[in-house]
Formats: sequence, structure tokens, C-alpha cells
Amino acid sequence: MKRILCFLFATVLLISFCGCGEKEQPQKPNTNVQVDSEEEFFLDVPSELRGTKVQIAGWGSDTDFDKANIYANFTSLTGIELERVFVNQAEYIVKLSSLIAADQAPDVITENGDFPRTLKILQPITKEKTGIDVNDPFWDKKMTDLYTIDGKVYIVSGARSSGSKAGGNVYFNKTTLSENGIKTPNQYVEENNWNLETLEKLLTEMKSACGYSRAPASIDVDIWTLMFGAKQLEWDSVKGEFKSTVASPEMKLALGKLLTLQDRGLVKIIAGHDDSIANGTSGFQICGSYGLKKSPGWFYTMDADDLGFEVLPKVNKDDADYPYTIGLHGYGIVQGARNPLGAGYYLRYYLNEDHVNEDNVYKNEEAKALFLKLKQNANYSAATFYRGVRMILEPESSNGTMLSVVINSTSAQMSVNLIAAENQVNYAVEEANKLIRDVIAEN
Repeated sequence: MKRILCFLFATVLLISFCGCGEKEQPQKPNTNVQVDSEEEFFLDVPSELRGTKVQIAGWGSDTDFDKANIYANFTSLTGIELERVFVNQAEYIVKLSSLIAADQAPDVITENGDFPRTLKILQPITKEKTGIDVNDPFWDKKMTDLYTIDGKVYIVSGARSSGSKAGGNVYFNKTTLSENGIKTPNQYVEENNWNLETLEKLLTEMKSACGYSRAPASIDVDIWTLMFGAKQLEWDSVKGEFKSTVASPEMKLALGKLLTLQDRGLVKIIAGHDDSIANGTSGFQICGSYGLKKSPGWFYTMDADDLGFEVLPKVNKDDADYPYTIGLHGYGIVQGARNPLGAGYYLRYYLNEDHVNEDNVYKNEEAKALFLKLKQNANYSAATFYRGVRMILEPESSNGTMLSVVINSTSAQMSVNLIAAENQVNYAVEEANKLIRDVIAEN
């Protein structure tokens, strides 16, 4: 018995001595833990992150879309402070590059159409540095695949993020249509008859009855061409390269139809969106889903009772479904970020729509329902990066499309002007592919 007691006592002493002199290791996040809820995930925040700060570079206001509440709730939960670094969107890449060079890099940036230029200021997202496991189902795998270059992920988005993926739709002044006895897109959808033929009928009636001094509709050229499956360029993330597709048969068909509508005074072709529907100078628009949101959504000044919205029309009456596009919006970790792990926790919280009070986001319940429908049906094959590729050539330009020379002409001039557009796209694609090769070499 004495021998057993002596052995146990010696074992305890040995364990105690082995422990002496060992330095306590910082707590690391266990990102492999399967959690029952997102709140449980944040119980694992390392203690040394409490009191640290994450800097978020971007534009807009802290009050936009419930951000102030999200920030406050995140800090209360994790102890990590958040600080906005305000950067004008037009100067985003240039300004952030200068901050990185001055060792003042923020931690998180928004990718809102600047890709691939953003690659020059981002670091690959790794689990070791950021705690982000891109294979976790929390993250949108299709989105991370788009932004994976040479096996490295640079941009992420949440699978259930409220701020991304919803593509284009139509807007109209439903009060004006009702007063003039014109059937709305909503009514055409109810009849399963919303297509290019009924769109043309609607616009013709608007031009005749509504008394506008300009074309009754504004149509974004890029969403229109995507309805036909046409893109200015293709991105192959597996090969890590762009290729020009601006002269495809689908593009020629789409532009021919759109320019004919413009020739007839039914539409004004635009790049992006304009304020004409909000200020009453037109009554119909095709553009992105940002117009479904409250301030600073594009049409926030327009009375919600006047603004109608619906899915894009079918190209052909017998098509199986309506065409859907996609809105690309993601987030990355900046080169030289001082708190990449804290940034990873912030993105995990911010990109969960459960943490957003949606009453502060959408114009009304109908707008919310359409936004969620567009998001659910997001067409990843419609992802296109023409704006970011174009801005490699013209960084100060706010016009993302490379079809300007075409849309400012007539249908009779389309063939000649499309050749000029193709030359521009080809050159921009060459420069974009050089940038991609440089990024691969550097990382």
C-alpha cells in the first residue's frame, strides 16, 4: 500500500514540475466547433481580442441600413471595438494603397465592383490569420469560388448575408400606370405574360398616355444584355483569367433589340441607374436591386406607395422562368491589416442577416420579398466584372460599362460601334490578366 501511495505522490510531483516554466499560450479560436447557433460561435472569441479594434474602410454613413446597431451589438458581444475609415468610393483603391504604404492599413474593405483591382490591396484569407474557414457552410461557397485565384480566397460573403447576391429587376410608377389605365408588370406576371413583347406594349402605352418629355423608361445596358445571357467579358476563376465575349451572337441580339427601342423613343439606355423615375421625368426603369432599399437606396426619395417593382421580363414568352442576374458584393482583409483575426469575427457577425433589423433596410414588405426572391434565384453564371476591369484603364471613371460607344448611337450604327467596343474590351482584358498574373506571383 505504501508503495502505491509513494508512486501516486511521485507522479503528482512529476506532473507539477513538468508544468513549471511553461509559458501560457494565447487562446486560439476553435473554428472547428459545431455550434447550434451563431451566438454560440462568439462564445469562443479569444480573450486577448477584447479591447482591440477592427478598422473598416468604406463609404456611406454608420446609420445606413441599421449599421450603428449592428456595430454596437457586435462590440457588446465580443468586446472588439469597430472604427470606420471613410474613403470616397471613386478613390477607394488609390486611397487604400496609400494607407497600406504608410503602414496605416485598415482591416476590412468592401468589394463592390472593383475586382480585380482590389487584389492589389488584399491578402489571401486563411484560417490561421483570420479564423475564417471558407469551407464552413456559413460562407457562400459559390461566391468564394468566384474570388479564388491560384487556390487562394480573397473575397468572402455570407451564405445568408442581406447585402449581396440580389440582381436586377424592374421599377415603375404604379400610380401613373393606374391613372392612365396601363397594365403593370405585376399584373402581367400574375397572367404569366411578362416578357419582351408585353414590355414593349407597356412602354408604347406609356409614351402615348403619360406625357413625358423624354423616353418613358431608362434601361441599364448591362442588366439588359445579361437577360439574354450576354456579357462584355467572362471570368474563369479556375484558370485565373478573363476573356472578351462582347461580340457574341447573344450580345448582338440584345443590343439590337435595345437600340431599336431607343430609336423609337421608348427607352433611354443608361449605365447603372438614374433618378428619372424618382423625380417624375420617367415612369419605368431596369437597374439593380439597390433601389428596393431605404436611404441611401437609389429611389429613397420616392413615396413607397408610388414605387412598383417586379422581376425582369422573360426574353421569350415560352421561357421556363424569368431571367435572374446577380449583384456581387463581398469583403476582404487588407494587406498589412493589424487585426485580421478580429476582422474575421466581425465579418462572421456582420454577414449574418439575423443580426439586421430589416425594417431599417427595405422600403416596405413587398420590396423585401422581391429582394429575397432575387437573392434566392441569384444567377452566379451571370457574374461579370466589367466595371473593375474597365477601371484598370480609367481609374477615375464612374462609368463601368465598356459599351458607351454603342449605347450612344443608333441601331444602324451598332455593328461598327461594337467593333470599337470590342477593341476596348480586348485591351482591358489583357491588362486585367497581367494584374492577375502579378498577384499570383506575389502571393
